[in-house]
Amino acid sequence: MKIFRLTFSAVICAISVILLYISAIIPSGKVAVFALATGMLCATVIECGEKFAFASFVVVGLLSFFMLPNKLILVPYAIFFGFYPILKLHIEKLNKIVLEWLIKLLSFSLAMLAAYFVVGLIVGQNMKVEVLPYFIPMALLGFAAYDYALSLFIGFYKSRISKYLKK
Repeated sequence: MKIFRLTFSAVICAISVILLYISAIIPSGKVAVFALATGMLCATVIECGEKFAFASFVVVGLLSFFMLPNKLILVPYAIFFGFYPILKLHIEKLNKIVLEWLIKLLSFSLAMLAAYFVVGLIVGQNMKVEVLPYFIPMALLGFAAYDYALSLFIGFYKSRISKYLKK
């Protein structure tokens, strides 16, 4: 059982690093690639548990730091996308839909704010403040769609894929 979890999480780490590398070299579609990388970590949470998923998040972050040509790609992964599957697991254990969504939207907003300042420090400039009132609602709507799609993926994975893996 432990060998399966170690092997599975190692394969997921490799796939996630490849996905992040792809997001570093393609001109568009980066959010879709981040979503795929998050889906990979969701599979790790399901098959191996949150400890292996957290370790995978750290390993992917470290490997990507040394391998990616564009280090800015790591900011959204490190600040939000990488640990969101674990966070989502804990939030959805509350079984109170309104509270769950409030926590999810708040956590995404805080991560977005952190990314805003981190990227500003690295690049040396931030988005103009006048744009934020338009950007924030659109980002929150995008996040809600992302979370819903991630839930659909998790359901699909549990019902169609997980049962075929030897554990």
